[in-house]
Amino acid sequence: MLHFTRAAESLYISQPSLSIHIQQLEEELKTKLFARVGRSVLLTESGQTLLVRARRAVQELEAAEREIDAMTDLLRGSLTIGTISLFGSKVLPPCIDAFVSLYPQVHISVRSTKAEDIEAGLVAGTYDIGFSLLPTERAELQTREIMVDQICMLVANSHTLANKAQLVPDDLNQVLMALPSHKYSTLRPIGAYFEAIGVHPNVVVEQEDGNALLGLVKLGGFATFLPELLTQEDETLVKKHIPDPGVPLHVAAMWTQLSPAAKAFLDIVDSPTGVQRFQPVDKAKKTSRSVKKNSPETPIR
Repeated sequence: MLHFTRAAESLYISQPSLSIHIQQLEEELKTKLFARVGRSVLLTESGQTLLVRARRAVQELEAAEREIDAMTDLLRGSLTIGTISLFGSKVLPPCIDAFVSLYPQVHISVRSTKAEDIEAGLVAGTYDIGFSLLPTERAELQTREIMVDQICMLVANSHTLANKAQLVPDDLNQVLMALPSHKYSTLRPIGAYFEAIGVHPNVVVEQEDGNALLGLVKLGGFATFLPELLTQEDETLVKKHIPDPGVPLHVAAMWTQLSPAAKAFLDIVDSPTGVQRFQPVDKAKKTSRSVKKNSPETPIR
């Protein structure tokens, strides 16, 4: 189903203007591109054919523009980034600020989504560069590990486990859990972790709103699990290290072919302005590579 008003807003024009442009295009092509079915607007067969061709044409134009820019060492055009929420909310903002100050002619679009959607978008050409978890599912992707984070448990300072020096697996069997929505890629490896240490998690609440989740935990009855990068100093909350082997999160930049703009952005991400502000990684570990499938450390994605 299509939405003309939202489409017009994305193009920064009015809905009537968009309708006029569509009418002119239909007259030029001598065919209907859209059909109304009840209250819905759908593409006709001609419209679907044109959409596929138009997308290819736009991709070819963008590729040509990047190649020409590379010849002249000029960065302009657009840069589309796909990112998991962990990286997009914490690390990317200062990187984007630094990039725009250097390359103001590049328009940046950032989309937070699931790991599998980032990989599919990179292969399809929807994204120029992505930031997601290793290992990948698609062998055609090039990757560079840029940081490692850990999952930790958060409880209120009034919680029964707040003052325990070291957690054991049975502690996790006893707590009521309130977890972020299952759609967040960064929490999916925790399912395999619970299974590996023999924990049967008692998940009572699943919450999409991070602030609401922390507000619930602060009441004292629940524990939650979050990447350490996303936790903030709060005197009402206690951060606990979970029992070994823990849940490491290997965050990587990934791409199929780096455009000049994507390469320049990656250089900023992998600098003191970017991930090094949060957690420097040994340069020897940062190698561009395709990740093998079926790795023994493959998380649930």
